[in-house]
Amino acid sequence: MLDFVPVQLNEIKLQLEVDFPMPYDFALKKEDSAVEIIDRIRSGTDFLDLSNTDFNYVFQLTNLCTEEEFDQLKMNFPYRITSNLFDIGWIYCQYNPDNKRAVDLFTIVCAWMKENKRDDFNDTLIGHTDLPWEDIFIRSVEIMRIQNLSVDDFCRKFHVFPDTTFYQHLNIVYLSRCDKDELLKNEALLAQLISTSKLEYLRPTLKNYTAQVHYDEMSQLISDAISHRLSQERGDESIGLSPTMLQRIRQQRFHSVLEDCTISNQSKLNVYNAIAGRIKNVELLTGGYYAIDFGAYIVVDSVDWSSHAYAYVPLVYSELLGEWQNADYPDHYWPAISEEFISKARDVVLGIKKPDVIKLGFTDFDILYTKDLLAFSRY
Repeated sequence: MLDFVPVQLNEIKLQLEVDFPMPYDFALKKEDSAVEIIDRIRSGTDFLDLSNTDFNYVFQLTNLCTEEEFDQLKMNFPYRITSNLFDIGWIYCQYNPDNKRAVDLFTIVCAWMKENKRDDFNDTLIGHTDLPWEDIFIRSVEIMRIQNLSVDDFCRKFHVFPDTTFYQHLNIVYLSRCDKDELLKNEALLAQLISTSKLEYLRPTLKNYTAQVHYDEMSQLISDAISHRLSQERGDESIGLSPTMLQRIRQQRFHSVLEDCTISNQSKLNVYNAIAGRIKNVELLTGGYYAIDFGAYIVVDSVDWSSHAYAYVPLVYSELLGEWQNADYPDHYWPAISEEFISKARDVVLGIKKPDVIKLGFTDFDILYTKDLLAFSRY
């Protein structure tokens, strides 16, 4: 039996969307939909003179306005507010919750709704949480607890779209208030959010997770997600985990690859494991070479170097790596730098020299200077 395809009905539906767009249609339009409108504003048209249809693109206009134009828009905005703009703004701000200008306008609309359409406003999420905008997520979680709602039930009730950044923020804040059982049940979601969430939302959630889930119970999924996120951040402290936790997570992640790289060189393995908390990434090169990213320095080591390695500032390493990849060098060759431009780790730690290339030692007292250099970014 052939499936029936309502071609004519679909065509009518599409035409109705063009002729009578809904708030959702306006909210999801790209900025280029408002380019022609801002051009007219810059040619002398006043915001107050825009048609109702054009003014429905006001949230897209916020991204196109200069500071002066936006100030003028905010001044004119209260005279153009309708309940339809509340619906458009609510959807737009779910997709763009970190757009300060759009949130500023939506806040003005909310105040208007509260005064002029109180019953309708009270049925909305903002009517329950009130403002400021940055408190909505925490207050939403409180409502979930009081009304015994899951995140998805809450979103259905208050018309929160699941494919939005707002929904993502809501989930990460929810997990920051969860107990251990809920955290373990939602580890797949948490792993995804660790990779994508803003740090201001991520920090409380990771603190909650590590406070309730012992390191030995932490799944590989979460450990890998944290390691990946750490590799994207400039500073280890930015993610909000303790140095001990960072050390253990990175030791677990990099232990096997470092063990393979150092082979039977226990001295090197001990040094790298001791400061694994500072490692952002380990990259296997060809010919037995490998690069360890410590942030301030990139260490290039080789399975054939028994008692030394070289630390480069990132710019110099990038230049040498590019040369190494583009030139027709043998696999076992790494571009050399003249000895006059290389200093020992001891001289750098003691403040005698500050070079771009440092020779690291892995015997006797040189081990202490190597550890100190790589463990701290002050050198």
